[in-house]
Amino acid sequence: MAAHGTGNAAREIGRIFDGGSLAGLDDAEVLRRFARGDEAAFEAVLARLGPMVLATCRRALRDEQDAEDAFQATFLVLLRRAGSLRRPERLGPWLHGVACRVASRIRAQAARRRQDEPRAARPEGLAGSPALGIESAELRSAIDEEISRLPERDRRAVVLCLLEGRSHEETARRLRCTVGSVRGRLDKARRTLKGRLIRRGVAPAAAATSLSAAGEANAAVPAPLLGGTVAMLAKAATAEAVSAAIAPGILEASRGVVRGMIAARLTAAAAIVLGLGVLAMAAAPLVVAIEPTPPRQDGSSKASDRRNVTVTGRVVDDEGNPVAGAAVAAGTDFREKEPDAEAVTDAEGRFALKGLKAGPVVLTVQGKGHAPDLLATTAAPGMKPVEFELKAAHAIRGRIVDADDKPIAGAPIAADEWRGHHTLRWHARTDAEGRYRWDDAPADMVLIDLGSLGYSGKRYWQAAPDAPEKTIPMRRPFRVRGRVTDAETGRPILAYSLVPGYAGPGPGDHDWANDRVREVRGSSFELDLSTERPNPVVRVEARGYAPAVSRRLDDPSSEAVVDFPLRKRAWIGGEVRLPDGPPAADVRVLAFGRGFVSIVDGRPMMESGPYRIAATGPDGTFGLPPMEPPYTVLALHARGLAWHRQEAAGGAPSATTLKLQPWGRVEGRLRLGGRPAPGQLIRISRADAQDRPAGAWWGDGTQTDPDGRFAFDRVVPGDVRLSRQVEVEAGKGIYSEVTPALVAAVRSGETTEVTLGGTGRPVVGKVQPPPGLARSGGWRHALGFVSPRPGAAAAPSRPGTGGAFPVEADGSFSIEGLAPGTYDVLLQVTPEPPDASRGPFGQVPLAMIRREVVIPDHPTGPDAPPLDLGTITPERVESQGAR
Repeated sequence: MAAHGTGNAAREIGRIFDGGSLAGLDDAEVLRRFARGDEAAFEAVLARLGPMVLATCRRALRDEQDAEDAFQATFLVLLRRAGSLRRPERLGPWLHGVACRVASRIRAQAARRRQDEPRAARPEGLAGSPALGIESAELRSAIDEEISRLPERDRRAVVLCLLEGRSHEETARRLRCTVGSVRGRLDKARRTLKGRLIRRGVAPAAAATSLSAAGEANAAVPAPLLGGTVAMLAKAATAEAVSAAIAPGILEASRGVVRGMIAARLTAAAAIVLGLGVLAMAAAPLVVAIEPTPPRQDGSSKASDRRNVTVTGRVVDDEGNPVAGAAVAAGTDFREKEPDAEAVTDAEGRFALKGLKAGPVVLTVQGKGHAPDLLATTAAPGMKPVEFELKAAHAIRGRIVDADDKPIAGAPIAADEWRGHHTLRWHARTDAEGRYRWDDAPADMVLIDLGSLGYSGKRYWQAAPDAPEKTIPMRRPFRVRGRVTDAETGRPILAYSLVPGYAGPGPGDHDWANDRVREVRGSSFELDLSTERPNPVVRVEARGYAPAVSRRLDDPSSEAVVDFPLRKRAWIGGEVRLPDGPPAADVRVLAFGRGFVSIVDGRPMMESGPYRIAATGPDGTFGLPPMEPPYTVLALHARGLAWHRQEAAGGAPSATTLKLQPWGRVEGRLRLGGRPAPGQLIRISRADAQDRPAGAWWGDGTQTDPDGRFAFDRVVPGDVRLSRQVEVEAGKGIYSEVTPALVAAVRSGETTEVTLGGTGRPVVGKVQPPPGLARSGGWRHALGFVSPRPGAAAAPSRPGTGGAFPVEADGSFSIEGLAPGTYDVLLQVTPEPPDASRGPFGQVPLAMIRREVVIPDHPTGPDAPPLDLGTITPERVESQGAR
């Protein structure tokens, strides 16, 4: 399909973006047309925002072709997500964030592709551009990296004014604030960005020049790139063969970013427990203090600590018949400890789990000839019996071979993670042909572990049920040996630690296996490294010395000899104290580098990165290997949390004293349809990134009890967001936030009481697919979305202002508690299963409709009757090729 000329784009910009007087189209309508494959909308959006996106990609990537690939992948992501953007007027800042993430993925792809090749020089005018005053790709990328770390309100102003080139007046209109407020945000952002760039080593004059020139460098998108991108989007939107129409690198990068967005919105209940919800990424290092077995926050022994709760229930099959002999277990991780309680169902399928503590609990059921099931609930005295309905069993199978494709017999295999927990108990060994088979597997993905003596094991191997047998190769480990000495004297260092890892694109991007640290006594060492990933590396740490990292060990065919001469350097020191002053002894301390820490129930779920763990002594002090500021020191304890940010560089690291601040607590009740709602998943997280440690994400999840009540004991003080979660696809353990939701202020050492739902007015209705589609099959109802019209309701983070809502299999839906105002309701019918012929992600809607809903001032509240929208039939979404 030929690309249209720039004249068409210019006319559409005039019609769509510059007031819309001819066509009367607002931003939401433009995005709707973009999502439906309107080429005029493609051209208009690309011409208006393309220069900003291309400049962002060029700053992040040295190679012009890589920058163009990132540009196209960014708009592929927009094609996938355009229909779900809640604030279309903020499209520019949203695209800037997407471009940064896409460029990061393209950069990683390029690094893997060119490990043994010199990186191609950038075309003249891109590398070392005088306009930018920057002479390295790292510094060019630093601009966008630091912009993305700004507070949201300041970041939007910077993108709209400095990167998109909009006037202060237009920016104020889009942000719904005064021109003076825009100027204030820009001044604050400039000071922050300049300071951060200077700390990263940019000369003050160059930092100021680079910020001023960033927006000026937004040249028009070259016509071939503009036309090629429009043609690519048209092919993707019209369900043409995607693999042939889109370069693999572009498709891979866009899919990876979309998967990340979906993971941020559709958080599994179990993933909440593991801290895999919405994550805040930061480049600043962290130091985290953890107590391994902390006491209660108040030091008391309450009844809730006693193991006096019994959970009873029944297990039946999908026809309602009792399942006898099924194993029922309570707990979240059975890899290194026994379940909290176990039982076996009797002839009637009944069970009783005794000796549990009151509070959140995960129950897992496994029965011969049935797929397992899992339930997260709240154990409480006198709770109602729970019931499990086990579905038909599925099979997982595979074959393990060596590097010569010969079978490995007797290799152990075990289930590891499923739905975010480690509660499936299954293990086996391969037969003489290297094959294994699990006949009582679940219907969804399981992560399994594979290993064999003398081979590098595999963890978290994705095992899909009922899939064709997959051959899994295993390789021998790679041996490294060497010596560790003092660089000045040449004398051997006799005590140090070896940390295996894998090299990333840059020196600070290495991925360290911190759970496999080896303590060594003696100047010589031998270490076996896994060959399951490319570019293994080794880090050496010795007290009083700067850490050292080996070269990339990219030839695993033979032994490698690596010697480490270490130079002396002071370590980071500090102490941790309890809220009432005494030192906190035996506290584990974590030095965290690039990446993030997820905090769940007051404990960190540690991710890979350049961190190292130590322990405080009786006086509460600790010592950790040095790192370059800025870094944050974060202490987590049952009694509270504290953090300190170290900004200054140069000289010996300053000692840090952390005095813990008591946690807050949240108690609440969920009401749906005017009544308490039992058994519902509730998620809590920080409402924004303000006043929290850099690089730390905090969140948790629980389930309402029979009275609809819930509680969170270890809550980070500040504004928190509470929301209900529902399963998006039955049996797959993927959840999404839906209405109702609210934001509450939590104070240190206090309990905040909330009611979720029961306010505003409910809205109900039913979706009826178009007649032809209803008869054809291969579709399902997607989540609906409700969003307030501009100026029609309170801020989006406040109660009763919208969000996603579930649509049942029969098309019925209920939107809980909308505050008075005017809303847009979006309803969609999508392919099921995902259809690769309908766009690169197989989810281009088959039918969709947007309906305006007005909630009057009265009646509202728990007794208000629902506003019935009746039966709604979405419009069929046809591909352009079929029109």
